[in-house]
Amino acid sequence: MSGIRWCGPGIRSHGRPSAASPTIAAMANGLWWLPSLVVFGVTAAIVAVIVLAVRARRRRGIGSGAREPDRLDRQANLMLVRADDAVTAGEEELGFALAQFGEQTTADFTVKLREARSELTEAFRLKQSLEDAVPDSDRERRERTKRIIALSESASARLDEQQRRFDGMRTRERHAPEALARLRAAISGVRSRLPDASAAVEALRRRYAAGALNSIDQNIDRATRFVQDAASNADAAAGRATATAPPSAGDLVGVGEERLRSAVSLLDAIVRLEESLAATARTLDELVAETRRELAEARALRDRHEVPEAGTELNAAIAHAETTLAAVTASTRMPDPVADVERLREANAALDTAFAEARSGQQRIENARAALDGAMRIARSQIQVARDVIGGNRGRVGADARTRLAEAERQLMLAEATADPVEALDTARRATRHANDAEALAHYDAGARF
Repeated sequence: MSGIRWCGPGIRSHGRPSAASPTIAAMANGLWWLPSLVVFGVTAAIVAVIVLAVRARRRRGIGSGAREPDRLDRQANLMLVRADDAVTAGEEELGFALAQFGEQTTADFTVKLREARSELTEAFRLKQSLEDAVPDSDRERRERTKRIIALSESASARLDEQQRRFDGMRTRERHAPEALARLRAAISGVRSRLPDASAAVEALRRRYAAGALNSIDQNIDRATRFVQDAASNADAAAGRATATAPPSAGDLVGVGEERLRSAVSLLDAIVRLEESLAATARTLDELVAETRRELAEARALRDRHEVPEAGTELNAAIAHAETTLAAVTASTRMPDPVADVERLREANAALDTAFAEARSGQQRIENARAALDGAMRIARSQIQVARDVIGGNRGRVGADARTRLAEAERQLMLAEATADPVEALDTARRATRHANDAEALAHYDAGARF
């Protein structure tokens, strides 16, 4: 192993010089630039890949942006063709409609067709401007294309609406005989309701005041006229089964149905009012009974109340409720349940407010009276304690303690002489506070530490 030695990079000798060694060393020394060339080549390849990726991304962005005008162009072309077909079909439809329904019925169709044709003309003008030799900017082209789409949609919508209208009219014409039969049957049914409805109104007039029936006062007369109008339209429709001039049989049946619906609504209103007045009358009876109970409670509270002002206010509310109750229950008048309930509820609300205030004041008096005896005993006891402390330390207790005691004794005398329990209770409690202060000051002056 000791005979092996290194003769150069990557060249190993076994103890003697090799004939090829100088040549190989020379070649190795001459290719010193090869690693740098490899590094530069790899870097250039990476840069080329990046550049190609950026260019591809840009091409994709340009392509996606270019698809938007193409999409708008295709949409505009489709909408323009549809609008042109709609206008052509509308012109044909107008001719049929004029022959079938007359100029009066198709007047609106004529106006809509004229407007649609004007919009289509403008859309074609804009389309031609997009194909002129002078190129437009992308923004102008996009705006004009969108305008073409809007005009085409508007023109198609106008004519679609009219087409639906006349399709409906033709459907009504085809089914006019069946609709006429149904109308005649319905007229017979509604006409049979008129006598019962009239009798119901008369019964309501005998039972309730006129003001309660204002909402249905003319319903019978109006319903009768509507039924007659419906019958007249039905007769006219029967006579125009093959007529082509307006109004058509379908239109007459439609008017008759509308008149009959109005008649039914008026008759139903009578039934609803009858039910409503009956329910309100029951509510009024309950409210009368409730008012009488509340008046009895209010009178009892007024008679035993100890505050004159509260009694006066309560008495005024009692008088108002009594007057209202007498008015709504008078047997000589026709009742108006809705108005009577409103009046009685208003009187009850005022009575409830006065009663609550009076009861609150009376309750406060009764509570004060119940607490007064205990408060007086506490005040007398505390005054006596303060007297004892001051009397036991007469030479050391100053004027402050003695002043508090004198005020406590004065407040106690006022409490004993006051007839109002609430005021007497407050005064007795003030006497106790002054007596407590007198005791504390006396102890302080005497040297005690509490």
